[in-house]
Amino acid sequence: MSDYSQIIDNIVSGETSLAKDAIENALSAKAFSSLESRKQNIATTLYGGEQMTADEMNGVSQADVETQPEVEKETQPEKE
Repeated sequence: MSDYSQIIDNIVSGETSLAKDAIENALSAKAFSSLESRKQNIATTLYGGEQMTADEMNGVSQADVETQPEVEKETQPEKE
């Protein structure tokens, strides 16, 4: 029996607390799996020779970031 059918069976039978626990367990397992996958991707990139930016590590691609033109600093004339 899959976790999802167990959740449905618990809801149908009125076992809401068991259904709630099963939902929380399923969500936790999904989040853990996604986190492990992301960690492996970051490790492969870091130790596989490619460099990632901090934004890429946080899930933001360079295309998502609008580039701003660089503004040169004005220099003050030297006092004599």
